[in-house]
This record gives sequence, C-alpha cells and structure tokens, in this order.
Amino acid sequence: MTERTKRKLADGREDDVGKNHGLRKICACARRNWTKCPHSWHFSYRWQERDYRFSIDRHLRRRVESKSEAEAEAERIRVAIRAGQFGLEVPEPEPVERVPVGTTFKELADIWIARERTGRGRMEANEQARTKALAAIELLPGRLLGAKLIDAVCEDDLETAIRQIRERGFAASTLNHYIQTLRSMQRWALRKGHRNWIAGA
Repeated sequence: MTERTKRKLADGREDDVGKNHGLRKICACARRNWTKCPHSWHFSYRWQERDYRFSIDRHLRRRVESKSEAEAEAERIRVAIRAGQFGLEVPEPEPVERVPVGTTFKELADIWIARERTGRGRMEANEQARTKALAAIELLPGRLLGAKLIDAVCEDDLETAIRQIRERGFAASTLNHYIQTLRSMQRWALRKGHRNWIAGA
C-alpha cells in the first residue's frame, strides 16, 4: 500500500496531502533526478473521499519548473479544494502563436527551442544538440530530415531517424532523450496547428 502523508489543520480536520507532499513526476527518471528532469510535476490530493490528480502544468496552462514552485502551487490548489472553490475560476485562453505554413523540420526545431527552451541552460544546449543531429539525418541520399516540410514528416521518417541514432551505439538512456525530444516537439507542433504531423515517435 502506498504510504501517504497526513497533517492536522487548524480546525482539527485531518488533511491527506499524499506521499512526497502530493507531488510526483510520471516519467522514467529516478526520483532523485526529478528536480532536474524536464517532465511535468503532477498533483495528487485526497479530500473528503475524493481524489484530485492532474498535471500542474496543464492546470495552470504554463510551465512550472522548480519543486519549490510546484509545492507552492500545490498548496494553493489544496486551499481552494478545501474551500470548495476549486474549478470555479475561469482560466484565460492560452494565446496561440501559429508556426508559419511551409516550415521545415529544422526551422520548427529552432523555433521550438527559442520559445520553449531558451534560458534553461543545460537543457537548452542538450536539446539544440539533439535537434541538430536529427535534422542532419539523411532520409534518402541528399534528402535531410531537417529540410523536409514539417507537415510532410511522417512516422516512417521519424522511425528512420531513430534507427540511425540507435545505430550510432548510444546508450539506451541517450536514445530515450532523442525520443523524448521528438515527442516534445510533436506535442508542441500540434498545439501550434500542424495537425498533419502524424509522428509516431
């Protein structure tokens, strides 16, 4: 059975905040690396026999990077739940800044890093290196993945790219980082209107 953390509130009621203060990450990274890995924090809380579980990033419609910020937001959410106010707020619609039609894979990677990874130090540098290596993959002689229009990139193209990366003899963890980079780009591209990108990575 999962161990859960409980505490007494000022009014005497018992508050079940959950293990690790109700925060976790749903990824393959070791727990000791959660403060450094790029994956989202997830909220878990039980109040009056009801469970609340969701991604904090998705709920707030913005990125929460540090554990301290995630803990602060988690406590704010718990207060709203106990007060019966959770879910009553109307979130502002997320602004959509479309990526231009006719964007290539390399151009999309550069835009993605500039908008989503700039200022994140080592993460930004690693993503730049991985997207550069992916863009340089030859799908056919003289035809690079980086030069292909993003709406024309298909599952077979990405499988070819990952197969070539695997053949370079990288460790399984390194290969997984390349796959995660492609998945992150895919999800972001779909949000920006590239509905034809059927990436299967």
